[in-house]
Amino acid sequence: MEVPPKILVSLDISRGWVPFLEEVLQGITKQNYPKERIDLWVQTKFLKLRLCVGQSHLRILEQATLKAAADSCSD
Repeated sequence: MEVPPKILVSLDISRGWVPFLEEVLQGITKQNYPKERIDLWVQTKFLKLRLCVGQSHLRILEQATLKAAADSCSD
């Protein structure tokens, strides 16, 4: 079975407030694409977040826990 390509979504909100970010995240979760194949990174001035798109939720992982939690994003 062929594995579909992984989608990486990267958003840079270094110095700004993004009022449409919630809509962007909701749009991603509504895509007809295997959620375990999507990685979403949000870069801000003070914090880098990795949001793992799950079946019905988004888990926000702080930068300090990214390495330890990377494998848990595929569950």
